[in-house]
Amino acid sequence: MSLAPLLGCSDSNDNKVLENKDIRGNDPKALNECRKVTDNNIIYKTAAKFSISVPSSMRNLSLENSYNSDCELKYMKFHFVWTGEKLIFIPKIGSKELKDFKIEIGVKENEALYLSEGYERLTLMLYFKDPAEGYSAYEKYHCKNKSPVYEYPEYNVIMCPYLMGAKKSPNITTLPFFPRFELVDERPYVTSFECEHKYFDGYTVENIHEIDVKYSCRGSWTWRPGAGGMFDIHQGKVIHKAYNVMRAAETILDSWITEET
Repeated sequence: MSLAPLLGCSDSNDNKVLENKDIRGNDPKALNECRKVTDNNIIYKTAAKFSISVPSSMRNLSLENSYNSDCELKYMKFHFVWTGEKLIFIPKIGSKELKDFKIEIGVKENEALYLSEGYERLTLMLYFKDPAEGYSAYEKYHCKNKSPVYEYPEYNVIMCPYLMGAKKSPNITTLPFFPRFELVDERPYVTSFECEHKYFDGYTVENIHEIDVKYSCRGSWTWRPGAGGMFDIHQGKVIHKAYNVMRAAETILDSWITEET
């Protein structure tokens, strides 16, 4: 490591490295320069060449965000709860929205809120990049390139082998392979998810849609050009709800877009 900056000298290479470093969300520069805070919203300019205005009452730890050297948002976590009918962002503790949120999910006002237990949550972990960098679709892993494929049209879901070759998993005795699920929609990007082996044993191809997940399943999702990443869909009958949950997430995030460049 060069000592030039410590000695008060100039070194163009070292300065370039510093300029290109990501800025952590809890860094003073991130908090004071990389976002615009208003009474009700926090506005972020993303690396995907658009801005979003997020409710300031939404639960989001500064450490869950990061920015590039131009103060453009590169990564952010979004936390929601699925009520069975709609998706609601989780408010910060102490916010005025928390009271209504508790009522919505059936928690008494004076009761503690333990979101790790019993609530059907959705966590989005989104990365933002210049759309010109392209979209890495990993098409060879998509169900359209695998066999067999099983359809569950009632839930807008299809199932195929996770790996090429449809190899049987030693941990699942009742299915012919470890499954991968994809949503069926008109979007240009494939939304997929997988769950732990332990949830599948005892289920067959005919009733796999009835699996009841105790923790979560993890998936891959692209919201729009330059913005995508992973999601965790928590608890319950994930195959029943995955399509509705992810469409609701898209609708909410679309409503937060304020400017495109």
